[in-house]
Amino acid sequence: MESEKYIRRQVFDTPPVDPRITEFRAEVKYCPKCGRRIVGPFPENVNQTVQYGDNLKTNALYIKNQIFTSYEKEKTYFIDQHCISISPATIIAFEKNAHTTLNKFEYDLREELIKSSVLNADETGLRVIGERWWLHSIGNEHLTLYAVHPKRGSVATDEMGVLPQYDGVLVHDFWVGYSKYNCTHSYCNAHIMRELNGVWEGYKQNWAKDMIDLYKQIYHYIFIEDKKDPLELEKFRIKYMKIIESGFKENPPPAEKKAGQRGRVKNSKPFNLLVRLRDYEEDILRFMYNSLVPFTNNLAERDVRMMKVQQKISGTFRSIAGAERFCRIRSYISTVRKCGKSVFGALKRLFQGNPYRVQELIGRIVTNLFYLEYTHYY
Repeated sequence: MESEKYIRRQVFDTPPVDPRITEFRAEVKYCPKCGRRIVGPFPENVNQTVQYGDNLKTNALYIKNQIFTSYEKEKTYFIDQHCISISPATIIAFEKNAHTTLNKFEYDLREELIKSSVLNADETGLRVIGERWWLHSIGNEHLTLYAVHPKRGSVATDEMGVLPQYDGVLVHDFWVGYSKYNCTHSYCNAHIMRELNGVWEGYKQNWAKDMIDLYKQIYHYIFIEDKKDPLELEKFRIKYMKIIESGFKENPPPAEKKAGQRGRVKNSKPFNLLVRLRDYEEDILRFMYNSLVPFTNNLAERDVRMMKVQQKISGTFRSIAGAERFCRIRSYISTVRKCGKSVFGALKRLFQGNPYRVQELIGRIVTNLFYLEYTHYY
């Protein structure tokens, strides 16, 4: 009896992982005339009597720098999964190799970031040799540069070699370290919204609620309705200034310092927020007029968020050099991911001596954008 139809069920599984050992043999011969010893060539990347292959090195680097597993847990993984014993020192040697190979990549990354129209910057604390250091991030939609430094301020970002030469738009929070640069500034409105919510919930001041509602209106108009009529934008700006004016009525300046009183007169949190909203109006509302400027600094905050995960899993870096290696490798991984490439494949290219070039990744993005615009136009 013939079947009327088939009922299908599929099982997705991974094959058993067995170590593969490849032995290469080079012939040794002697010239019959002169007696000179001649040895056949080995493959270019086979230069030791016993060594690890590119797939194993890629796995080791991926597990440590993408999944953030500790060295000891990674050692256990290779024993359990691959029946191969690999020491933490060997994994560190792989990282040193990757760090050296990516030297040109990091240099080109800085050069491309300097050319960028908009950059996002942020920083977060991390532990190096048990002490508090700072991880700094500078990037855009396609590129990310990380660096570690004992200082949080502009000394660190100066040494990164991007912002001192940058003349585009820098998106950041109100951390004073960024304000010294001569580029155009744009402030993160997510931070301002949180402060406004704090004023509304903690002080019940109506101007804060009005400003929150205005922010929502502007966001919906620009990013949801995708409109930018100059007259409407000017109405938003005027309303913004009127709300600030009403806020100052609720928060008059503090009384002048009394004779003999030491230190500065303390201002209230609502008053300080109003001063910032007034004095930095152009930078705060820049997203209204420049379509390239985002509403928030979420891009940079996402870039540093995974580093916080690393700290929770692996804890402190045991050396400054280890933290620097991690930052360079993560700069490569983050950039590759943003450009839509496989991280595993990119790390394998790294050990094959052919890492992605920044221009290669950027060129792919530009080509894809051109193709989309071209097909859309016709």
